[in-house]
Amino acid sequence: MNTAGPTHEPLVRRWGRRSLTLPAYAFAAAAMLLLAPLLFPLAAGIDLARRRGWVLVRCLAMVDVFLAAEVAGVVGATAIWLRGPRSGPVFLERNFRLQCWWANTLFRAGERLFALRVRVEGDAKAARGPVLIFVRHVSPVDNLIPAVLLSDRHGLRLRWVLNRWLLRDPCLDIVGNRLANAFVRGGTDSDGHVTAVATLGHALDINEGAAIYPEGALFSPARRERALSRLGGSPWLPRAEALTTVLPPRMGGALALLEAAPAADVVVCAHRGFEPAGSYRAFLSGAFVGSEVSVAFWRFPREGIPGSRDERTAWLYDRWAEVDRWVSASAGETPTAVSTPVHTGV
Repeated sequence: MNTAGPTHEPLVRRWGRRSLTLPAYAFAAAAMLLLAPLLFPLAAGIDLARRRGWVLVRCLAMVDVFLAAEVAGVVGATAIWLRGPRSGPVFLERNFRLQCWWANTLFRAGERLFALRVRVEGDAKAARGPVLIFVRHVSPVDNLIPAVLLSDRHGLRLRWVLNRWLLRDPCLDIVGNRLANAFVRGGTDSDGHVTAVATLGHALDINEGAAIYPEGALFSPARRERALSRLGGSPWLPRAEALTTVLPPRMGGALALLEAAPAADVVVCAHRGFEPAGSYRAFLSGAFVGSEVSVAFWRFPREGIPGSRDERTAWLYDRWAEVDRWVSASAGETPTAVSTPVHTGV
């Protein structure tokens, strides 16, 4: 069972932040409710003129669902605190279930509102711990994939490596700090970052895993160019340049987890179809409406993962090259897993 998270933050800073975010989200939810009779007809009129699949109405409804889920999540977190106990397995289990409810509510609402066709393979083989989950990152939406498809569906309790920017979200802030997660500054491999991430790999149980996004940021062509420039002179630059749909993986956190969890298998999560949800502009273009989203989990037994740092770096580049080829496959192809052996028993 997860214990309290490794990230320690002064209470003054934490509650100073929450004193701003909690009222802001509550005000936004109330304002959206009161303004709905005005906003929805206005959005519908614009959609009729633009003829882009009612995208503004869909986005407006999604914002309403998100804010309602935030308010409900904060109320639920408060109820858990007041009900007690405020530590121990029961407390952690209630917060885990609340986290699963929140993620599943948002994912399923998005699936229905944007008429998505979601296809998943390999999730059952990925859901038995101890395991390390390495996830492709192209959209804020893909943050929900492991929580919905592994935690909510199969009960896998994940310890998350999360960007500190997400602390602006009250639910992630409150519940995320009750569970074993590490909130780190994105795009860095500092000693503090690596130490916090490594802590998540300690003593993983059979129903636990740790999830990380090795790219460290959402993929975009501009970020790819910046990542390549940072690798100037590195022997890994040719491997990174060959990647076209993913960022080269940042090794600090991923290698720290591999070192800290010597008994854990690795699961790579590849997905495609979330690219039109990579930015607000892309969302509003309507390209996301009716998309087909494919998600694949590939499990790699621990005995097949090399031991030295350089060999593990090469191994992870190989996995990311496979993700790149899978994502790049034409839309008409059926996604298939890579040929590396996987565990078949769960």
